[in-house]
Amino acid sequence: MHRKAFLALAIVGCFAAAAAAAVPTMSAGDHLLQAETPGQTVQILVSSPFPLDVPPFNSPDGIQGLDLYIVVNNDSGPAPLITAVDIIGPGTIFDGNNTGQGDFGPPYQAPGLQVVATTTTGSGTVDPNGILAFVTFDTTGVPFGDYPWSLTSPLFGPSDFAAAPGSDAILIDGVLTVVPEPASIVMGLFAAAGLGAVMIRRRRAKA
Repeated sequence: MHRKAFLALAIVGCFAAAAAAAVPTMSAGDHLLQAETPGQTVQILVSSPFPLDVPPFNSPDGIQGLDLYIVVNNDSGPAPLITAVDIIGPGTIFDGNNTGQGDFGPPYQAPGLQVVATTTTGSGTVDPNGILAFVTFDTTGVPFGDYPWSLTSPLFGPSDFAAAPGSDAILIDGVLTVVPEPASIVMGLFAAAGLGAVMIRRRRAKA
């Protein structure tokens, strides 16, 4: 009797572990953005190392919806501005199987603003491996440096898969790093080289 109870508990534990293991991972990623440049698009990815044929998904095919929340954190001054979020277009996992995208219309002017994009499948599920979203930034007027960005909203909570209650994703936040434009770097190198040449000439003249 005790052995049966133990086996039952072990089986339940295995199912619970499998369910936890099957929860997909959303990754914001770390990205380099050029300064003073609009229209820079990066990807948010989703992946699952195991087939989603265990609770809470109960489907071998994937996920049924998405609530995506994005926050670019900067407590002082400008930060990379989100001008577009696409979770249903070509290349995304919901491409061709969605009920449209609901969101807060771009541009999202204030740093730290909670950006929301939602959708559900038109039927069935989609593969939980691939590009979850394309996010477009404008760095005009943004100083060089690192800007953390998160998939958890202080207002709405963590991003999740909307049509599968209890199937919260594993979330990995990232960092947006604004760097000088290549042209600026080249001009800086030329300026440094020119200054060096002037200093050499002056030393030779003194000699």
